[in-house]
This record gives sequence, structure tokens and C-alpha cells, in this order.
Amino acid sequence: MTDASNVFVRNGVPTITYVARHELMLEENLKNEITQLTKIVHVKSISKTGKTVLIQHVMSENHLNYVTINGSDFVLEEDFAATIAAIIGVELESEILKTQSATKVNFSAEVRAGFLRLFDIGFNTGDDLVKTKTYVGQRHTPVRDSLLRFLLQNDIVIVFDDFHFIDEEKQIKILRALKSWSQSGARFIIATTPGRSKELSDIEPDLSGRYDSLSIPTWTTADLIMVGKKGFDYLGIPYDEPALSFLARYSFRNPQLMQSFCLFAALDVKNKLTVEHARGAIQKYYERNIDAGKRYLIDLEKGPDEHGTQRTVRPAIGNPDADIYNLIVRATASLSLDHEKVPYPTFTKEVKSFTDNIEDNNSFNGSLTNSLHHIVSIQAVKHKKESPLIVYESEKNEVLFQNSHIAFLLNWTSTLDKLCDLEKEAESKKSRNGNVENQIDLFDQTFN
Repeated sequence: MTDASNVFVRNGVPTITYVARHELMLEENLKNEITQLTKIVHVKSISKTGKTVLIQHVMSENHLNYVTINGSDFVLEEDFAATIAAIIGVELESEILKTQSATKVNFSAEVRAGFLRLFDIGFNTGDDLVKTKTYVGQRHTPVRDSLLRFLLQNDIVIVFDDFHFIDEEKQIKILRALKSWSQSGARFIIATTPGRSKELSDIEPDLSGRYDSLSIPTWTTADLIMVGKKGFDYLGIPYDEPALSFLARYSFRNPQLMQSFCLFAALDVKNKLTVEHARGAIQKYYERNIDAGKRYLIDLEKGPDEHGTQRTVRPAIGNPDADIYNLIVRATASLSLDHEKVPYPTFTKEVKSFTDNIEDNNSFNGSLTNSLHHIVSIQAVKHKKESPLIVYESEKNEVLFQNSHIAFLLNWTSTLDKLCDLEKEAESKKSRNGNVENQIDLFDQTFN
């Protein structure tokens, strides 16, 4: 029997459940840009929409060797070339000539997908992963030139994933180096998340016109449903269409979440996947992940540390002590389920829907704007290793929701609160009336 975890892949590159979204031509465009058209490609999308999976899939399918450098772990030393050489496991010296070690690797057309792991260089020849430690250099040749020659000779693409986690001062140094290297033929892919990073030419103006950008759109419900269909069909598990729709909707446009939900569902279902199975799978995922996301949610609702100024209490439904940050969190939980972004007036209207305590609209709008700016700062300082949930773009007058995982945890927490309230209401009606006629359909009231 096929292991469901090999079908629904939570962390890694799925094969059976990989959805290409052919109408977007993402794979074809990335292949053309990195192999034919340009030497630097900037891949952009919000968090968890498949940047890394797309890059790895294209590299593998086209038998390209590459090394991935994760921006969250990257430490730039004084010499950029030496830093890169150390990461990919190549020892380069400018004064002493060294030769390759005894282990040889054939870089012919027979070589299949090459995935270069940190500190090791591996080439998948179709059998075992062959690893080699290579020493190259030339007397009086700078390290930079030796590394560049090594990359070109072995046809290696360097991928900077999560480039936005590198501070801007170091980004400038890196981009200046890449500009020079790319002019000599070296190839690079830089993956970033909007809201955490500027356009590359805004960071280093000299790069303008020297790179191509590839934006990855968020996933539609239909795209995500296809993940479920491919996987459950392969496993031979029948399913109700509404169950897949349910899983897809609560995936918040995130294919990684969909893979996770489907895996939990596949491990639990006995006969046929139903909506109740789908709901149970999401609940299991939530229970395993809420502790990790709890701090983020608390920081958003708490807002900035107070310094003697007492905030205005704006009683909300179910919370008489609510303030503006509580209202913002509630509005985000509600809107982010079906929207990647909303106009600021729409967000304002949603925030106001949770309270009746608004005496002065102008004062309230000013407070809301300031509070959104505070939330952006909180995310950048306290959760700088994560993509922001809430991004306020004042110039475009929009509020964006960019961390689908945190958005899911927030929404599902809110959903559970609603369920709890509805259950209490049902029990209260039942005890008052002494019959079951007034019991409510909790599922329909909560999710419809």
C-alpha cells in the first residue's frame, strides 16, 4: 500500500500531487529565463505559494545543477566569494594550486537532476548520489575568479531563497557582486516575499534592466482542489467533492497547507472522504500547530507596549474590554479567508462591524491607521523570521494578508470560539424549552 506521506508532501517537492497550473506557464517561463534569456531571475510571491517548490521542480526536470542558499541562515563574511565557496563546500585558494580530489564526477548529458546540498555537492546520476569535495585554484588568481570559473565549468545555478531575510546593507553588497558575476555568465535566482523585500532595482539601482522578474500568483480554490484529486485518486480513496472544496478553502490559497490537510485526511479516512473527515483533518493540523503560532497571534492582539497612555476601550461582541488591536485581529480573521488583499475602506468597514462604540469617525480612522502601522512594526521586530500576516500599503490604500499559515490559525481559532458560543446557546435553548427542536446546526451556522 502506498504511504500517504509520499503522495501528499508537506515539506519538499511533491511528484504525484504536483500541480503545474499550465495556464500560467510558470515552469516554462522560469526555464527560459534561467537557461536562455537572462542571468539573474527574481522570483516573487507571498509566503508559502510554492516559490521553492517551483524552482526545485524546474531545476530537476531540466537536469540543472544548483545550490540553494537560505537567506534566514546566510552570514556574509568580508569576502563574498569565500562565503559562497564555503557554503557550497568548495575550497578555493588564491596562492596555492590544488587539484581535484580522486573522486571524479561526470558532468555529461547523462547527469540527471542535480541537487547541491549545503556543504556537499551532489549529482544525481540516476543511481546513488555521488558526492565530491573539489579543490580548485590557481596561483595568484583571486578567489572570486576561481569560484566563478568553477560555477561556469560545472554549470551551477545559485539560488538565494528567502533573500528578504538578509538585511538590506548586505543585500546591496550581494547584488553588486551578482551583477558583476552575471556579466561573466554566472546564473542566479533570487526568491523574495513582497512586504519583506523591495524590488531588486530599488535595493541596487545599478541592477535596473539587468534581471527578469517572475511573479507567482496565489493559488485558486480550483488549483488546490486538483492537489486533493490527484492524491486521493492515486491512493484509491473515494471522496465527496464538497470535502475537497472545504479543505481547499481553509488552505488560505496555500498549497503547503492543502498538502498537510489532505495528508491528515488520508491517514484518517476509512471508506470515503466526507466534509466531516475534512473538518477533522483541519482540526488535527490546528491542534499540532497552534502552540507555535500562538505567540504571533498574542502579539498582534496585544499591540505595542504601552507607555503610560491608556487605550480607548471599544467593547466588541463577546469582549467588553476590546481595543482597536482586538478589532483589527477580528477583521483580519474574517477577511483573510477569502481575500488576499482588500481596499482600506473595506477593512475599515469590517473593523467597525465588531463594535458599536464609535463616536467620532475621523478619530477612529486615525487610530486605525496608526494601529496598522504599529502592527507592521511589531511583525518586523518580533517576528522578523516570518512573513507578515498584515501589510498596510498606504500608497495603494490597501491591506494585504500575506502569511497564510498564521491567517489560518487565527481564523480557525475564531471559528472554534464561534462553535463554543453556538454550543452554549444551543444548550441554553434546549434547557429552557425542554426539547430538541431549537437545537441549531452548528456546522451550517459556523461555516456558511
